[in-house]
Amino acid sequence: MEGTDARDLGVYRGLRFRAGQVDPVTVDADLLIVGMPGIVGKAAPIMENSTLDRALQGALSRLRAGGLFDGAFGETLVLARPPAPVRCASLLIVGMGDGAAIGPAQLGLLAGVAMRVALQLDCCSVACLLGFPAPEGPTDRIDQAARAMMAGVLRAMDAHPDPARFVGMQWLFDLRAADAKRADPASAHILHHWPD
Repeated sequence: MEGTDARDLGVYRGLRFRAGQVDPVTVDADLLIVGMPGIVGKAAPIMENSTLDRALQGALSRLRAGGLFDGAFGETLVLARPPAPVRCASLLIVGMGDGAAIGPAQLGLLAGVAMRVALQLDCCSVACLLGFPAPEGPTDRIDQAARAMMAGVLRAMDAHPDPARFVGMQWLFDLRAADAKRADPASAHILHHWPD
């Protein structure tokens, strides 16, 4: 599994963490994780992963329109073996709730949810595209988001009964922000000082 310009963040319990840009259609991973904001009022938010939705011939939009997945905070839906041209083995959609209310703490909780699902699915390579719902996002909080998401994933790992489960596993973060590289030191700091 490779990301564009993927950068090493470090290793915890045998799991190798990296950060980089991920193409949601072509990434070859056991699990691709994307966030879907919830429907607030009568307006449905624009799909953040519209490239992925187009590749799936509008399946994600239809899930929302049909009321099968509202994007409530922490709600999850797994699509096994999505059709070509999407290359991931499984797709995990994580509900983000009200996109306007998403901050670093909420992203940390959702990253923990995503890790728990990845473990239930017995995945070894994971590409996580969770981030602020708007691509422009609050760039002044990208470091906080990176720290919270790393901590959320590490907490979920610590709660797993088999520490050896993570050996050989890979997790690639794509925070979906133009300046995501600047968050690498924040992620790495949490990783290397966990659980301080």
